[in-house]
Amino acid sequence: MDKIIVTALLVIAGVTAAALVVTTLTPIIGKSSRSVVDSQKDVATRIQTDIKVIKAHASDAENATAWVKNIGNANIDFIHLSDLFISSEDGTKFIPLSNGTSTPNHWTTDKDGSWTKGETVEFVLTIDSGDALETGKTYLFSFSTPNGIASEYTFTY
Repeated sequence: MDKIIVTALLVIAGVTAAALVVTTLTPIIGKSSRSVVDSQKDVATRIQTDIKVIKAHASDAENATAWVKNIGNANIDFIHLSDLFISSEDGTKFIPLSNGTSTPNHWTTDKDGSWTKGETVEFVLTIDSGDALETGKTYLFSFSTPNGIASEYTFTY
């Protein structure tokens, strides 16, 4: 009789331990699989995203315009989070540009909403007089989407 009671207690303890393990691991596995799915979606979007700076030129030392085309298969959202830079080819000048007109070096665009496949967007760049472009120098205009896809264009002012 003692063996039956001990065996029954061991079976109950084993079932309880198994239930605890399943209860503990199920949420962890669920969270892990959601993380994998989310990261796969991010990678797929990144693979489908591509841009090309079509043209960039300076109309004067403090104003430039750039046209960038979405050549990927994905729409690009949150354009206002894009990174735009102008740097001199010789490395003596680096100008980060902010979205909006609240900073001396900034960029604006009339584009609202999603940037669709095949669409070209115009960006107007305003440069502070202290960072003004120098005549005869070659510059590199760099554009990067919010998910890190970048393109560059070289122009001479």
